[in-house]
Amino acid sequence: MRTRLIILPFLLVQLVVHAQNTDAITTYFTLIDNLQTGQEPNDSTWNQFLQVNANKLFIDANGVDSSYLNRLRKTFEIIYLPQNDSLLHALLGKDNMVTSFYPFKEKENELKAYLNWLQTHDMFDTIYHAAIAQLPSRMHHFAKRPLLFYEMLDISGSANDSAIYASFFASYLGDQIKKGGYSGHEMHHFLRQSIPLRPIAQADKGMMRALEAVLSEGTADLVDLEIWKEAAGSKDYFIKMTAASPGMLQQLNKDLEDMIPGKKGKDWNYFSTLFEGSSGHFPGSYMSAIMVRNGYRKEMLDHCDDPFAFVRIYNRAALKDNSKPPVFTEKAMRVIAELEKRYKK
Repeated sequence: MRTRLIILPFLLVQLVVHAQNTDAITTYFTLIDNLQTGQEPNDSTWNQFLQVNANKLFIDANGVDSSYLNRLRKTFEIIYLPQNDSLLHALLGKDNMVTSFYPFKEKENELKAYLNWLQTHDMFDTIYHAAIAQLPSRMHHFAKRPLLFYEMLDISGSANDSAIYASFFASYLGDQIKKGGYSGHEMHHFLRQSIPLRPIAQADKGMMRALEAVLSEGTADLVDLEIWKEAAGSKDYFIKMTAASPGMLQQLNKDLEDMIPGKKGKDWNYFSTLFEGSSGHFPGSYMSAIMVRNGYRKEMLDHCDDPFAFVRIYNRAALKDNSKPPVFTEKAMRVIAELEKRYKK
């Protein structure tokens, strides 16, 4: 009896600690603690930080290049080395990376407390249930539980077929408003399936990727939309997103109208620029909000694997909406139908 009392708590703690991987965050705090004593990291120390499992996997999964990582290293040195204090204040509001990562320093004590909390709480179920609330029941299952990593190399997250990479700082901010909502967005990407498609001709790849992007981000944004609206640092982004999205949809409509079968269309770089680097968040979130507001949430989620249906359902919702949002024209919808006939199995 006494033996079981000793062993069981140990096993429970082990299970919780390994529910999500925070090794990259622990290493990050060691790195900045040294920086704040005036100790610059040498190449070996910096490379050890990058080689921590979560960081290395995030870098490989997202194609993070050395240029970005070198800028990040310099940014950490500017923010945390005491001798760079004057330079830091000169760059705040002017250098995007310094400005973006400076809140990590402002919230350092809160982030360390959040790390301690995470290391004793299994977040998987919370994140999973946040995601499936915005998915049809047929997408609530997975063959193998994904690994959950927290990383400090970026302020956005990502997911692939085996793992979820959550920004530690963004998770901290999001969890103050809705527990698991921020990472639930990435879990949504992991769980959501896409309809099978025939091989896509090079001429159509840009448009097809754009249609999939607005669907993917538009439906996933339902998971953490309230965080976007309320979290410190994202309110202005949400306002900008709402204001910019109608113009993006009007241009997307024109690009559909201008498509000519067999002639090379716009590539993904063009659409990435059109969406202001948001990977489809701006127009997708706008479209899904219109559908939800007009009673089409269930139908949209029932077809959340189908980019062609996403546009059709949006159009029906937009025609009913009192704010008079952009509507795809008949000519554009004929192109949508042609792409569907060409590629949907």
